Amino acid sequence: MARICTLLAERLESSDPVGQTVLNWPGEPTSKTDALALRLAGALHSLVIGGSDSVLAAAYPPNNVGDDDLWSAVSHALKLHSDHVLNMLDSPPQTNEVRRSSALMCGLLQVARQFGMPIELLELGSSAGLNLFADHYRHSLGTHVAGDLTSNVSLSPQWRGAEAVLAPVEIVSRAGCDLLPVSLGDAANLQRLQAYVWPDQTDRVERLQHAWNIASKVRGFAGVDKADAAEWLEARLRTPHEGVARVIFHTIAWQYFPADVRQRCLSAIEAAGASASLRAPVAHFSMEADGGVGAAMTLTTWPEGNSRMIGRVDFHGRWIELFD
Repeated sequence: MARICTLLAERLESSDPVGQTVLNWPGEPTSKTDALALRLAGALHSLVIGGSDSVLAAAYPPNNVGDDDLWSAVSHALKLHSDHVLNMLDSPPQTNEVRRSSALMCGLLQVARQFGMPIELLELGSSAGLNLFADHYRHSLGTHVAGDLTSNVSLSPQWRGAEAVLAPVEIVSRAGCDLLPVSLGDAANLQRLQAYVWPDQTDRVERLQHAWNIASKVRGFAGVDKADAAEWLEARLRTPHEGVARVIFHTIAWQYFPADVRQRCLSAIEAAGASASLRAPVAHFSMEADGGVGAAMTLTTWPEGNSRMIGRVDFHGRWIELFD
Protein backbone atom coordinates (compact mmCIF):
# COMPACT_ATOMS: atom_id res chain seq x y z
CA MET A 1 0.00 0.00 0.00
CA ALA A 2 2.90 2.36 0.69
CA ARG A 3 4.29 1.59 -2.77
CA ILE A 4 0.90 2.15 -4.39
CA CYS A 5 0.37 5.46 -2.60
CA THR A 6 3.84 6.61 -3.65
CA LEU A 7 3.17 5.64 -7.26
CA LEU A 8 -0.18 7.41 -7.20
CA ALA A 9 1.45 10.57 -5.88
CA GLU A 10 4.11 10.44 -8.59
CA ARG A 11 2.14 9.27 -11.63
CA LEU A 12 -1.57 9.98 -11.25
CA GLU A 13 -2.79 12.31 -14.00
CA SER A 14 -5.74 14.69 -14.02
CA SER A 15 -6.70 13.64 -17.54
CA ASP A 16 -8.54 10.57 -16.19
CA PRO A 17 -11.81 10.80 -14.19
CA VAL A 18 -10.27 9.32 -11.02
CA GLY A 19 -7.14 11.43 -11.31
CA GLN A 20 -9.20 14.57 -11.84
CA THR A 21 -11.26 13.83 -8.74
CA VAL A 22 -8.29 13.00 -6.53
CA LEU A 23 -6.00 15.81 -7.66
CA ASN A 24 -8.79 18.38 -7.37
CA TRP A 25 -10.28 17.05 -4.14
CA PRO A 26 -12.65 19.72 -2.77
CA GLY A 27 -12.30 18.75 0.88
CA GLU A 28 -9.42 18.13 3.27
CA PRO A 29 -7.59 14.97 2.08
CA THR A 30 -5.56 14.22 5.23
CA SER A 31 -5.99 11.14 7.39
CA LYS A 32 -7.63 13.20 10.16
CA THR A 33 -10.50 14.32 7.94
CA ASP A 34 -11.43 12.84 4.54
CA ALA A 35 -8.70 10.14 4.52
CA LEU A 36 -8.45 10.35 0.74
CA ALA A 37 -5.48 7.96 0.43
CA LEU A 38 -7.37 5.35 2.46
CA ARG A 39 -10.45 5.76 0.27
CA LEU A 40 -8.45 5.25 -2.92
CA ALA A 41 -6.39 2.34 -1.61
CA GLY A 42 -9.55 0.68 -0.31
CA ALA A 43 -11.27 1.10 -3.66
CA LEU A 44 -8.40 -0.65 -5.43
CA HIS A 45 -8.23 -3.46 -2.89
CA SER A 46 -11.97 -4.04 -3.16
CA LEU A 47 -11.50 -4.84 -6.84
CA VAL A 48 -9.03 -7.56 -5.87
CA ILE A 49 -11.00 -9.23 -3.08
CA GLY A 50 -14.22 -8.97 -5.08
CA GLY A 51 -12.63 -10.77 -8.03
CA SER A 52 -13.38 -7.90 -10.41
CA ASP A 53 -9.90 -7.36 -11.82
CA SER A 54 -7.56 -10.32 -12.43
CA VAL A 55 -4.82 -8.07 -13.78
CA LEU A 56 -4.73 -6.03 -10.57
CA ALA A 57 -4.96 -9.18 -8.45
CA ALA A 58 -1.88 -10.56 -10.21
CA ALA A 59 0.08 -7.52 -9.01
CA TYR A 60 -1.12 -7.79 -5.39
CA PRO A 61 0.27 -9.97 -2.59
CA PRO A 62 1.21 -12.73 -2.40
CA ASN A 63 2.59 -11.82 -5.82
CA ASN A 64 5.60 -9.52 -5.97
CA VAL A 65 6.05 -7.30 -9.03
CA GLY A 66 8.17 -4.26 -9.82
CA ASP A 67 6.93 -0.69 -9.65
CA ASP A 68 6.32 -0.36 -13.38
CA ASP A 69 4.22 -3.53 -13.53
CA LEU A 70 2.37 -2.52 -10.37
CA TRP A 71 1.58 0.91 -11.77
CA SER A 72 0.48 -0.61 -15.07
CA ALA A 73 -2.06 -2.77 -13.21
CA VAL A 74 -3.24 0.11 -11.00
CA SER A 75 -3.64 2.62 -13.83
CA HIS A 76 -5.48 0.00 -15.90
CA ALA A 77 -7.85 -0.63 -12.99
CA LEU A 78 -8.48 3.08 -12.43
CA LYS A 79 -9.56 3.47 -16.05
CA LEU A 80 -11.51 0.21 -16.40
CA HIS A 81 -13.36 0.54 -13.08
CA SER A 82 -13.55 4.32 -12.73
CA ASP A 83 -17.24 4.29 -11.77
CA HIS A 84 -16.61 1.83 -8.93
CA VAL A 85 -13.57 3.76 -7.68
CA LEU A 86 -15.36 7.11 -7.82
CA ASN A 87 -18.29 5.62 -5.91
CA MET A 88 -15.98 4.45 -3.11
CA LEU A 89 -14.18 7.79 -3.09
CA ASP A 90 -17.53 9.42 -2.46
CA SER A 91 -18.06 7.75 0.93
CA PRO A 92 -15.93 7.65 4.11
CA PRO A 93 -13.85 4.52 4.72
CA GLN A 94 -15.36 1.88 6.96
CA THR A 95 -12.90 0.28 9.35
CA ASN A 96 -13.38 -1.84 12.44
CA GLU A 97 -10.04 -2.66 14.06
CA VAL A 98 -10.80 -5.54 16.43
CA ARG A 99 -7.45 -5.30 18.25
CA ARG A 100 -8.64 -2.03 19.80
CA SER A 101 -11.05 -4.09 21.89
CA SER A 102 -8.11 -5.14 24.10
CA ALA A 103 -7.75 -1.51 25.16
CA LEU A 104 -11.49 -1.44 25.87
CA MET A 105 -11.15 -4.63 27.91
CA CYS A 106 -8.58 -2.88 30.12
CA GLY A 107 -11.20 -0.25 30.89
CA LEU A 108 -14.01 -2.78 31.36
CA LEU A 109 -11.92 -4.76 33.84
CA GLN A 110 -11.45 -1.65 35.97
CA VAL A 111 -15.16 -0.80 35.80
CA ALA A 112 -16.08 -4.37 36.74
CA ARG A 113 -13.70 -4.40 39.69
CA GLN A 114 -14.86 -0.98 40.90
CA PHE A 115 -18.61 -1.60 40.75
CA GLY A 116 -18.97 -5.39 40.71
CA MET A 117 -22.06 -5.45 38.52
CA PRO A 118 -23.06 -6.33 34.93
CA ILE A 119 -22.24 -3.86 32.17
CA GLU A 120 -24.39 -2.06 29.61
CA LEU A 121 -22.06 -1.17 26.72
CA LEU A 122 -22.73 1.80 24.42
CA GLU A 123 -20.41 2.66 21.51
CA LEU A 124 -20.17 5.86 19.48
CA GLY A 125 -18.93 5.48 15.90
CA SER A 126 -19.36 1.71 15.80
CA SER A 127 -19.03 0.79 12.10
CA ALA A 128 -20.14 -2.87 12.26
CA GLY A 129 -19.94 -2.90 16.06
CA LEU A 130 -17.28 -5.62 16.29
CA ASN A 131 -15.63 -4.03 19.33
CA LEU A 132 -18.92 -4.29 21.22
CA PHE A 133 -18.08 -8.00 21.48
CA ALA A 134 -14.84 -7.60 23.41
CA ASP A 135 -16.03 -10.15 25.97
CA HIS A 136 -16.25 -12.78 23.21
CA TYR A 137 -12.55 -12.45 22.34
CA ARG A 138 -9.50 -13.84 24.13
CA HIS A 139 -7.22 -11.07 25.44
CA SER A 140 -3.68 -11.81 26.61
CA LEU A 141 -2.96 -8.75 28.75
CA GLY A 142 0.57 -9.25 30.02
CA THR A 143 0.51 -12.20 32.40
CA HIS A 144 -3.29 -12.21 32.62
CA VAL A 145 -5.90 -13.51 30.22
CA ALA A 146 -9.41 -12.06 30.00
CA GLY A 147 -12.54 -12.58 27.92
CA ASP A 148 -13.49 -15.87 26.27
CA LEU A 149 -10.49 -18.16 26.64
CA THR A 150 -11.80 -20.47 23.90
CA SER A 151 -12.41 -17.75 21.30
CA ASN A 152 -10.84 -18.04 17.85
CA VAL A 153 -10.22 -14.28 18.02
CA SER A 154 -7.08 -14.26 20.14
CA LEU A 155 -5.51 -10.86 20.84
CA SER A 156 -2.02 -10.54 22.31
CA PRO A 157 -0.86 -6.91 22.35
CA GLN A 158 2.75 -6.31 23.31
CA TRP A 159 2.45 -5.48 26.98
CA ARG A 160 4.13 -2.62 28.82
CA GLY A 161 3.73 -1.08 32.24
CA ALA A 162 1.50 -2.21 35.10
CA GLU A 163 -0.32 -5.51 35.45
CA ALA A 164 -3.91 -5.58 34.27
CA VAL A 165 -6.57 -5.99 36.93
CA LEU A 166 -8.78 -9.06 36.85
CA ALA A 167 -12.53 -9.06 37.47
CA PRO A 168 -15.54 -10.82 35.95
CA VAL A 169 -16.77 -8.83 32.92
CA GLU A 170 -20.42 -9.60 32.17
CA ILE A 171 -21.94 -7.57 29.34
CA VAL A 172 -25.72 -7.89 29.49
CA SER A 173 -26.59 -5.26 26.89
CA ARG A 174 -24.68 -3.80 23.94
CA ALA A 175 -25.61 -1.13 21.42
CA GLY A 176 -23.87 1.25 19.06
CA CYS A 177 -24.51 3.99 16.53
CA ASP A 178 -22.89 5.20 13.34
CA LEU A 179 -23.87 7.59 10.58
CA LEU A 180 -23.18 4.82 8.05
CA PRO A 181 -23.40 1.55 9.98
CA VAL A 182 -22.20 -1.71 8.46
CA SER A 183 -24.90 -4.37 8.62
CA LEU A 184 -23.78 -7.80 9.81
CA GLY A 185 -26.55 -9.34 7.73
CA ASP A 186 -24.91 -8.56 4.39
CA ALA A 187 -21.78 -10.46 3.39
CA ALA A 188 -20.89 -7.69 0.93
CA ASN A 189 -20.30 -5.44 3.93
CA LEU A 190 -17.61 -7.78 5.22
CA GLN A 191 -15.80 -7.35 1.91
CA ARG A 192 -16.09 -3.58 2.31
CA LEU A 193 -14.41 -3.77 5.73
CA GLN A 194 -11.75 -6.11 4.35
CA ALA A 195 -11.03 -3.66 1.54
CA TYR A 196 -9.49 -1.27 4.09
CA VAL A 197 -7.21 -3.98 5.52
CA TRP A 198 -4.08 -4.31 3.42
CA PRO A 199 -3.60 -7.57 1.51
CA ASP A 200 -0.23 -8.45 3.05
CA GLN A 201 -1.71 -8.26 6.58
CA THR A 202 -3.27 -11.72 6.51
CA ASP A 203 -3.61 -11.92 10.29
CA ARG A 204 -5.86 -8.85 10.30
CA VAL A 205 -7.95 -10.25 7.45
CA GLU A 206 -8.48 -13.54 9.31
CA ARG A 207 -9.20 -11.79 12.61
CA LEU A 208 -11.82 -9.60 10.98
CA GLN A 209 -13.51 -12.65 9.45
CA HIS A 210 -13.61 -14.48 12.80
CA ALA A 211 -14.91 -11.41 14.67
CA TRP A 212 -17.60 -10.92 12.03
CA ASN A 213 -18.72 -14.54 12.46
CA ILE A 214 -18.88 -14.17 16.25
CA ALA A 215 -20.84 -10.92 16.14
CA SER A 216 -23.29 -12.37 13.62
CA LYS A 217 -24.16 -15.22 15.98
CA VAL A 218 -24.59 -13.37 19.29
CA ARG A 219 -28.22 -13.45 20.29
CA GLY A 220 -30.01 -10.25 21.21
CA PHE A 221 -27.85 -7.92 19.11
CA ALA A 222 -30.01 -6.04 16.62
CA GLY A 223 -27.14 -4.32 14.85
CA VAL A 224 -25.70 -0.82 14.95
CA ASP A 225 -28.22 2.01 14.80
CA LYS A 226 -27.99 4.51 11.95
CA ALA A 227 -27.98 7.74 13.94
CA ASP A 228 -26.18 10.94 14.83
CA ALA A 229 -24.00 10.20 17.87
CA ALA A 230 -25.28 13.11 19.95
CA GLU A 231 -28.96 12.50 19.33
CA TRP A 232 -28.58 8.76 19.90
CA LEU A 233 -26.63 9.18 23.13
CA GLU A 234 -28.93 11.84 24.54
CA ALA A 235 -31.90 9.53 24.04
CA ARG A 236 -30.08 6.50 25.47
CA LEU A 237 -28.88 8.28 28.61
CA ARG A 238 -32.10 10.08 29.40
CA THR A 239 -33.21 7.33 31.79
CA PRO A 240 -30.82 5.83 34.39
CA HIS A 241 -30.62 2.03 34.53
CA GLU A 242 -30.23 0.53 37.97
CA GLY A 243 -28.35 -2.70 38.50
CA VAL A 244 -25.91 -2.21 35.61
CA ALA A 245 -22.77 -0.16 35.08
CA ARG A 246 -23.41 1.89 31.96
CA VAL A 247 -20.20 2.26 29.90
CA ILE A 248 -20.01 4.69 26.97
CA PHE A 249 -16.95 4.26 24.77
CA HIS A 250 -15.35 5.24 21.47
CA THR A 251 -12.07 4.24 19.81
CA ILE A 252 -10.41 6.53 17.24
CA ALA A 253 -13.77 8.04 16.33
CA TRP A 254 -13.88 11.30 18.27
CA GLN A 255 -11.73 13.20 15.76
CA TYR A 256 -14.26 12.56 13.02
CA PHE A 257 -17.19 14.05 14.95
CA PRO A 258 -18.05 17.72 14.33
CA ALA A 259 -17.20 19.97 17.27
CA ASP A 260 -20.85 20.54 18.19
CA VAL A 261 -21.52 16.78 18.20
CA ARG A 262 -18.53 16.17 20.48
CA GLN A 263 -19.75 18.85 22.89
CA ARG A 264 -23.30 17.48 22.96
CA CYS A 265 -21.99 13.97 23.60
CA LEU A 266 -19.81 15.20 26.47
CA SER A 267 -22.72 17.15 27.93
CA ALA A 268 -24.97 14.08 27.75
CA ILE A 269 -22.33 11.92 29.44
CA GLU A 270 -21.70 14.49 32.17
CA ALA A 271 -25.44 14.86 32.78
CA ALA A 272 -25.76 11.09 33.10
CA GLY A 273 -22.79 11.12 35.46
CA ALA A 274 -24.44 13.78 37.61
CA SER A 275 -27.47 11.47 37.98
CA ALA A 276 -25.38 8.34 38.62
CA SER A 277 -25.41 6.37 41.85
CA LEU A 278 -23.72 3.29 43.22
CA ARG A 279 -26.77 1.35 42.01
CA ALA A 280 -26.60 2.98 38.57
CA PRO A 281 -22.97 3.95 37.88
CA VAL A 282 -21.77 5.51 34.62
CA ALA A 283 -18.36 5.24 32.95
CA HIS A 284 -16.81 6.89 29.91
CA PHE A 285 -13.89 5.11 28.23
CA SER A 286 -12.06 6.70 25.33
CA MET A 287 -9.17 5.56 23.16
CA GLU A 288 -8.31 8.65 21.16
CA ALA A 289 -5.34 10.54 19.73
CA ASP A 290 -4.04 13.35 21.93
CA GLY A 291 -0.77 14.25 20.21
CA GLY A 292 1.30 11.75 22.21
CA VAL A 293 2.70 8.38 21.19
CA GLY A 294 -0.21 6.18 20.19
CA ALA A 295 -3.62 6.93 21.67
CA ALA A 296 -4.60 7.90 25.20
CA MET A 297 -6.81 5.48 27.16
CA THR A 298 -8.95 7.61 29.47
CA LEU A 299 -11.53 6.38 31.97
CA THR A 300 -14.00 8.52 33.91
CA THR A 301 -16.40 6.95 36.40
CA TRP A 302 -19.38 8.29 38.29
CA PRO A 303 -20.94 8.89 40.82
CA GLU A 304 -17.56 10.07 42.13
CA GLY A 305 -16.56 11.68 38.83
CA ASN A 306 -12.94 10.51 38.87
CA SER A 307 -11.13 10.84 35.54
CA ARG A 308 -7.67 9.56 34.69
CA MET A 309 -5.55 8.34 31.85
CA ILE A 310 -5.17 4.62 32.49
CA GLY A 311 -2.63 4.01 29.74
CA ARG A 312 -1.59 4.40 26.13
CA VAL A 313 -2.15 2.12 23.18
CA ASP A 314 -0.99 1.73 19.60
CA PHE A 315 -3.65 3.03 17.21
CA HIS A 316 -4.21 -0.50 15.89
CA GLY A 317 -3.86 -2.15 19.30
CA ARG A 318 -0.46 -3.74 18.62
CA TRP A 319 0.86 -2.66 22.03
CA ILE A 320 -0.62 -1.44 25.29
CA GLU A 321 1.08 0.43 28.12
CA LEU A 322 -1.02 0.35 31.28
CA PHE A 323 -0.41 2.87 34.05
CA ASP A 324 -0.51 2.18 37.80
